[in-house]
Amino acid sequence: AQAGGDARLVPAGELKLDGVKMTCGSSPTILDQQLPDYQGALPSLIILNPRLMARVDTAVKLWIYTMGCGLQSGGPDTAAADCFAVKRGRRQGWLTEKGMNEVCDFISRAEGDAAHQPGPVRCRNMRQCFADMASE
Repeated sequence: AQAGGDARLVPAGELKLDGVKMTCGSSPTILDQQLPDYQGALPSLIILNPRLMARVDTAVKLWIYTMGCGLQSGGPDTAAADCFAVKRGRRQGWLTEKGMNEVCDFISRAEGDAAHQPGPVRCRNMRQCFADMASE
């Protein structure tokens, strides 16, 4: 009801980002160019701003979407959602060392707030999750 006038609903399992099919259980995705951020997550719904998403590399797009999925499955803990996205990306093969660098370049400028640690801290934690996957 609050989405912008040009927003559209993409049913679960039908979203593709740069040709990669993205899923988050049975959650559909809303594409809303008026969303003031790249992504938002509500219970059983992921919201993406396609205008902003077009500005970032593929690995960053996939991480943004998957981080939103992590928020749905694990609650509002952004550190856990970051790690969820890194582990899923590594498991699915779309998050490589190069992609991890792109994600860290993207997030490193972010200042912390009540819901997010500062970007460099998030990057360090995500790199640890990435490294932990190599030892599993």
